[in-house]
Parts: sequence; C-alpha cells; structure tokens
Amino acid sequence: MFENILAKLPGPPQFLLCVLPERKNSEIYGPWKKKSLSEFGIATQCISPTKINDQYLTNVLLKINSKLGGTNSLLAIEQSSCIPLIKDTPTMILGMDVSHGSPGRSDIPSIAAVVGSRSWPLISRYRAAV
Repeated sequence: MFENILAKLPGPPQFLLCVLPERKNSEIYGPWKKKSLSEFGIATQCISPTKINDQYLTNVLLKINSKLGGTNSLLAIEQSSCIPLIKDTPTMILGMDVSHGSPGRSDIPSIAAVVGSRSWPLISRYRAAV
C-alpha cells in the first residue's frame, strides 16, 4: 500500500486517513501505524466505520488537528502574560502516563508515554514519544 500511495503523489504525504474494516484489534492496525510513522514519518488517523456519530467524529477531528500541529485547548494560565518563574526562566513541562492491558490479559504489553513542552506561552503544545 505504501509504495502505491507514494508512487501516485508528487511527494510523501504529511497525513493519511485510514478506514479500517474493523476496530483497532484489526490485524492491519498495528503494522500500519508502526510502518507509517516509524519508517515513513507519516502521521495517520485510523477510523472504523462501525460506530460513527457526532461524538466519534468530534474526537477523530480533535486527534487529526493535534497531529497536524493544531491547538485543541489552552490552559487558562496560558492566556496570562505572566507565570512566575516560567516566563523568564527556560522551563520544560513534562507529562507522563502508562496504559496497561485489561486485568487478566498478561499478553498485552504496558505502554508508557512521555510528553514535554517548552513552547512558551503555549505550554499545552507538545511533542510525544512512546
């Protein structure tokens, strides 16, 4: 699929919207996400046509906006012109999380993620590594 996509475009795409036949447990999802991001550096958003409603579409659009560098929300303090210490001192703000598989599913690995921001005053804009 990647070779077909790249052959039809004048350059590599920045983003691909993928419509999967099933939800994330599809055999296509994992390999597609890994190859598109790690080998080609292409951001993707996968959707499944099984449960499309307004809330689903809103969540998908928020993810796409974020992946393309948009801002979905701002902290109230980001609208202030002054945060003590952070405004005048180079500061990195980090966030971390870990996701575990369902109870009893030892075959599903835990995934840890870290995000960091140093984009004052937009501290909620971040880069992530998993």
